[in-house]
Parts: sequence; structure tokens; C-alpha cells
Amino acid sequence: MCLRARDENGPQIRLQALAYPAFDVPSEYPSFREYSDGPVLTAQDCTWFLDNYLSGPDDLDNPYAIPAAAETLAGLPSALVITAEVDPLRDSAEQYVDRLTADGVVAELHRYPGVFHSFFTEVGTLTAADEAVSEMAHLIGKTLLQ
Repeated sequence: MCLRARDENGPQIRLQALAYPAFDVPSEYPSFREYSDGPVLTAQDCTWFLDNYLSGPDDLDNPYAIPAAAETLAGLPSALVITAEVDPLRDSAEQYVDRLTADGVVAELHRYPGVFHSFFTEVGTLTAADEAVSEMAHLIGKTLLQ
């Protein structure tokens, strides 16, 4: 969405607030293999989602489908990316932060140790979820007030 807004003079998006996003084909990263059996999200799940998300193999080169395919991420809004340690998508999301930073975008990464993909749904149960949701809400509020 941010790439398309940038490229097509769309709305000015001010912040990317992302929880364990998929930035690239996850099977290319060590965390995909390390946590292929989950918990919660498995390699098989990731493959199923990708197969059903893409319309065909050509989409692998389409940056609007796979942001890692973008030539540059310069000009995108600043980002907060929250990752879970035990997540097959972790390394892909963290690579996104590296690419943003390399392309001159202010990006912050917070990896929450010991938690799994979808831990945000455990607010009130997991302290890490409470902290992550609070952190993201605070930044969104701060951005809206600027």
C-alpha cells in the first residue's frame, strides 16, 4: 500500500505500524526453516497463504505484491516493525527494516523474545502483547498528533 501510494501520488501515509509482516517470500530466510513447525504459523501455512495471495509466478517480481522486489524503498513513511522471536516470518520482517534503513527511511525494529506469530491477540494474557500493543498505539497516537 505504501509503495503504491508513493508511486502513484496516492494519499500521504505518515507511518507504517506493522506487526510481524511478510515482506518477501519467507522460505528464503533462516527463521522460516527454524520455525517451520510453528507454533501457530507453520511453513505449510505460509506456503498456502502465499500460493493463494499471488495470482501467479509473475507476482514474485511485483513490488506491490512482494515489497522486497521494489528497486528502492526510499520515500516510504517511517516504520515501526514488531516481530515475534518464534515466527517463520521474523527474518523477512527484519530484512524489511534493514532495507528501509539502507534506503534512508527511519525505521525501528522491536523483536519480542519468546513469543510467537499472532501474539498481539493475547493482550491481557501475555505481558509482551500488552507491551507491543501499547507501544504501537502510543506511536500511532503521537504520529496523528503531529
